[in-house]
Amino acid sequence: MTAWYQRWGPWLTLEGCNDGALLANVVEALQPAVLVLPVRALDPDRPLEAGLLAAVLPLDAAPLPSTQGCETPEDAVATALLACELTGLSRVLIDVGCSLRPGGPRLPDVEGLLEACRALREHDLELAASCTSDPVICQRLGQLGCRVLLPQATPHALPGLVSGLDDATVVARPSGPTTDTALALIEAGARATLVGPWVWKTPDPEAVARSLALVHRAASSDGRVMAPRATPR
Repeated sequence: MTAWYQRWGPWLTLEGCNDGALLANVVEALQPAVLVLPVRALDPDRPLEAGLLAAVLPLDAAPLPSTQGCETPEDAVATALLACELTGLSRVLIDVGCSLRPGGPRLPDVEGLLEACRALREHDLELAASCTSDPVICQRLGQLGCRVLLPQATPHALPGLVSGLDDATVVARPSGPTTDTALALIEAGARATLVGPWVWKTPDPEAVARSLALVHRAASSDGRVMAPRATPR
């Protein structure tokens, strides 16, 4: 059976989405292989977010809980374990970072990420990590057992990063909805790209989703993305 992280197709995050109907339309247009669920940002007791979660559960895409929003490794570990307990899944995307000032950009905490992944090794979970493009950090995360790495890397930097990894799958995080960049990242060695929170801020998220779906489909047909769709584990 094909592992969840080796399925064909783009990844999509629910971060920044506050419209269940829009989510359904974007998912239909994009046909994502994996849906990233920011656990701290989704409260199942709030009607809107309960609706978003209800829209996600029946989908063919594999759900992946995320610790996005956690500022310390201890918080990330606790959130990851809680997310796995609530969803019944044994996989989680680890994300640790903080802002230097209120409302400022969120910066990754590399040492905190490594500490969280090190602590979660004993819980027999399949780990993915949202990380920088530093090849040394990516190698260390791979050595800690991370199955998937999500670096925010440029097409120029990605080949060197990918070549230094043994078993980890790379899903690149472009900073915007440019189809040329997405294709270049896949050609540079990424298995797929993450359609980030920026998609919900574009004038026509569905059109962007259709364009990015075509990019991944073209890459798959050219043999750059080999894994077929399969039922998520």
